[in-house]
Amino acid sequence: MNPSPRRSLIVAAGLCLAGGWLLAQPNSPGSRTPAQVERTQQRIDALLKLRMKPEPLPVTLPNPFQVVSGSATRSEGDAPVVPAETPVDTSADALARYVAKLQIGGLIRISGQPQLFINDAPRKEGDFLIVEQKDAVIYLQIMKITSSTVTFRLNEATLTVKF
Repeated sequence: MNPSPRRSLIVAAGLCLAGGWLLAQPNSPGSRTPAQVERTQQRIDALLKLRMKPEPLPVTLPNPFQVVSGSATRSEGDAPVVPAETPVDTSADALARYVAKLQIGGLIRISGQPQLFINDAPRKEGDFLIVEQKDAVIYLQIMKITSSTVTFRLNEATLTVKF
């Protein structure tokens, strides 16, 4: 029950005609204009050029701790410059503002010493918490932990918080 050779010949001729018709189509993916090829090559170059041929590092690297021009600079004898519209915070105001940003969790006892989870880390009496500000790093000290309160200290100011 072999198919007739005539039928196979007709199918083969039809496939050849269909293939030739597809190749002749101007919008087919295989036929690109030179402008399209060049634009694609430019995109590839733009994306991969820096990766394939990176620019060398400068011979002398800049100092990351150096004050750049345009920022506030002062000499040893100058007083710090405080803008008139900026209110000067007291330690108590600053302490209240920083403590409000802390996440105080549960109370645990390790070796008989009470500890609190503050910002997802266990803290005990006497530990310092580091609070980062835009232009400074502030250290808050945990003075006392009881079963329902914790006392923080910043400079001379203290603040007791219930949890």
